[in-house]
Amino acid sequence: MHYIFYLQVFRKVLDYLFRGRVPLSSIEDAWKVKLAAKRFQLTDLEDLCSKFLKYRLDASNLITFLRNSTKYDAPDIKEVVISRFTKDANNVMTNDQVKMLKPTSIEKS
Repeated sequence: MHYIFYLQVFRKVLDYLFRGRVPLSSIEDAWKVKLAAKRFQLTDLEDLCSKFLKYRLDASNLITFLRNSTKYDAPDIKEVVISRFTKDANNVMTNDQVKMLKPTSIEKS
């Protein structure tokens, strides 16, 4: 089952390399392609994925983005998330995910 995931992500990397565009269909998709771009040292593709992700960041997904930015070593995204936390603290702090957040869930392992 995982090989299908890898094939789909690799196909998107190839689309970028040969066509100059990457068809990102979701936030999850962008994280996967960003990780692959990082692994293959394709900084322009990684930057495109980062832009896609940053544009879709909102109060409802800040915790997910924070966890993913730690998990996938994405300091560029983490910086934006933390900035958003401080800018929109009142709305963020009412989110149930924030209330249940544990420090170990966002620490880099």
